[in-house]
Amino acid sequence: MSQRDAADANAVEELAMVFPNVDAAIIADVYGANGDIGSAAMALSEIAGVSSSSSAGGGGGGFAGLPAADREPQRRPATRMAAGGGAGGGRAPAGAPGAPSAEDDVAMAQLLETQLNLDAGGGAARSRGSQARGGGGGGAAAVAAPSAAAMQAAIWPGCEPLRFKKWVFNTMKQERGERPWELEGEITAVIHNKNFEEGGLRFVRRMREVEPDGSYLEYVAKFFKFEADKREWYFGEVEGQMEAEKFAQQFNQMKPPKKVGFVQPAVIECVQGPDPATGRAHKHAGRMCNIEPLMEGHYEKHNDNDGNIFMDKKVEFVRNTPQAFSHFTWEQSGNRLVVCDVQGVGDLYTDPQIHTTDGKGFGQGNMGRAGIDKYLQSHTCNDICRMMGLRPLRPGVSISSAAVSQEVKDYATYLGIQPSEPDLLWIASEGLVAPLPQGWTEHRTADANPYFHDSKSGKSSWQHPYDPYYRQLVTKTRAAAQIGATNMPGK
Repeated sequence: MSQRDAADANAVEELAMVFPNVDAAIIADVYGANGDIGSAAMALSEIAGVSSSSSAGGGGGGFAGLPAADREPQRRPATRMAAGGGAGGGRAPAGAPGAPSAEDDVAMAQLLETQLNLDAGGGAARSRGSQARGGGGGGAAAVAAPSAAAMQAAIWPGCEPLRFKKWVFNTMKQERGERPWELEGEITAVIHNKNFEEGGLRFVRRMREVEPDGSYLEYVAKFFKFEADKREWYFGEVEGQMEAEKFAQQFNQMKPPKKVGFVQPAVIECVQGPDPATGRAHKHAGRMCNIEPLMEGHYEKHNDNDGNIFMDKKVEFVRNTPQAFSHFTWEQSGNRLVVCDVQGVGDLYTDPQIHTTDGKGFGQGNMGRAGIDKYLQSHTCNDICRMMGLRPLRPGVSISSAAVSQEVKDYATYLGIQPSEPDLLWIASEGLVAPLPQGWTEHRTADANPYFHDSKSGKSSWQHPYDPYYRQLVTKTRAAAQIGATNMPGK
């Protein structure tokens, strides 16, 4: 099977998951006729009788209320010419659609409300598996240690069973403003004495949590390489992964072809008692690590925290879902962070890295704006990005610096950015080169004012289709800055 055939088969499979009631042959025919997953999803939505605002098609659902100014025939700066626009400067070419009337512009603003969605997915969703064992009551449960005879099958040669305290992160408590960490109790575990995997900062070993009857659960234990490691590093790793899981739940609410999730990690600390014969403390007493269930299957890294994108070796092409998820986190967070270093088995992920605009929180791998820039410069939007209505990212755009030309300043004023807000100019710089969606063209009136035409609806508008997005982005970013860093996720 060629790489293209494999990509087409993957797209048909993803569409079949979204439209389980549509015959597979029909899905294949529709995809073949449309040529891309977004257009096929729109067509299948009509066949299945599903509204495009709740399915994969249409570029997203309802825009959450445009400012009143957007309902007036407001014109963008005349210097603004969208990337990929239709006509050049000067008079509108022969056969060009007519400039928008006031009535057209109001109608187009209403249409844009249904095409752009900045708030889809709602608030933070609860993380799967966030409850502590036994219902998450909060008290530490004493679990009896298994007998030596019962543990024999669980113990690897040369290894010994040890007692550990186990802490879990309860996202429901975090949402209520309560302390999210719970001491689940003590467990008995056997950690292998050989490394399973090794990275730049940590090494990984197999682990078995042994139940009183001798049965056991398979885990991996992850240790920082530095003996002088800090306790907060282990807790921070869990908090970052659970923050990524919140975004995964919000991503899933957008009804992507394939849902994603992150395994729930925990923190354990060795509390093995002293040697009864010598009275000396156990050599591993006080040692900490992160643990999570062992993931069986084909493990792949899809991107990293340094802007690199990786091909899935099993299917021999770059998978859309993991890359679209990283893009989603950038947009859903109001351009405050991006979740990258996406890796795991299928679409169950682990060990993500979060870059934040202020560079604070989420462990040693948070590269701040430099990490975000590397992501923005390497990401190429795919069919799932477009299907979910995510704003296109233009390779090469940086948030660290914006060329403050007069054209950028004019467009910034058009978006509502004040001269006293230079930190928001990157939004104008990025919006100025945003491409037009499929089916849109740019034209000029006789007096050189730009306007935009949607061939699907037959309507024209003074505003670029993504102008409402960038205005809302200005509002969100401004509000986030006013709230302050103390309310950043993970703080």
